[in-house]
Amino acid sequence: MPYQLSRFVRFSAFLAAFSAVGCASDASGARSAGMSTGASGSSLGGNTANNLGTGGTTTRITGGTGGVGSTTGGSSSSVGSSSGGITGVGGTGGTSSVGGTGGMGGAPPPAPGVCNQVFCEDFESGKIRPDIWKTALRSGTVTVQNEIVRSGKFAVKFEVSRAPGDDPLAWTRRHARIDTTATYPTLKDHAWGRAYIHFAPSLPLVHAVIMTAGPFDGRHLESGTYRDPESTDPSGTWELAGDMSHNTFKWEGTVPVNGWTCVEWEMSLTPSISFDWYVDGKLDASYPDIPSGAPEFNVMTFGLTAWQRIEQSPTMMYMDDLALGSTRIGCL
Repeated sequence: MPYQLSRFVRFSAFLAAFSAVGCASDASGARSAGMSTGASGSSLGGNTANNLGTGGTTTRITGGTGGVGSTTGGSSSSVGSSSGGITGVGGTGGTSSVGGTGGMGGAPPPAPGVCNQVFCEDFESGKIRPDIWKTALRSGTVTVQNEIVRSGKFAVKFEVSRAPGDDPLAWTRRHARIDTTATYPTLKDHAWGRAYIHFAPSLPLVHAVIMTAGPFDGRHLESGTYRDPESTDPSGTWELAGDMSHNTFKWEGTVPVNGWTCVEWEMSLTPSISFDWYVDGKLDASYPDIPSGAPEFNVMTFGLTAWQRIEQSPTMMYMDDLALGSTRIGCL
């Protein structure tokens, strides 16, 4: 009896140990069941989030519930785990990131020269490219220069001047402008934009235009500035308008001068015509339910058009880091 009891005890212990090993194996299998590893990285089952690789590939990483992973080549966090060749946002160096339930880690702005929007122009070619722009001038010049820049080596300068013999108080249209040569169908009725602008030494008096969505001399939405002709303040207010008639103008906010300012805009034609204008990330002017505007955003124009008077000649506006997209782009 003692011998048989001893065999029974040893057999029971064996069964218990075998069961424990099987459970551990099953748990390990369950943890690895949703993970696939390959040349383009691995992903954990769950919600998806975009991971944009600076200098690598644009890919879609699937975020899991929990789990720890590392992104090769990025310092910003991403959801889920990736390994085996995905370059994360931010370049080389790689730091660990902890997977969560869905969501997306904070992505830094794209590196200089990298465009993840519908259209980007940083003027780093050092010239006005004829394949992108058509120039329109009247008592003005457009140059790409390297003295006043926001980033990189170059920015564009729009300059308007009084011609010799001009009456300084004459209300005469002067412009220095660049118009896009291509159309962007994905932006035809809704568009976001971002640019850095710098006015010097002051705004033109009364009404000036700096951007239109739609042809300049046709139906369009426009943004510009307004400065009181009797004011000694070099600044003024933003102007948003739906067409060339004065009954669709709206003036709001404050225009900074003699320094770089990040401006963003959102324009929509459906379900109603609207225009929102942001300064350094904050809404500064808004015009909802505009009575009339462009039938579509088939061309974009940028520059400085002084419709009435310029107090100081020349009057200039610089622009850099321009981008257009279907969603908000953000300041750099």
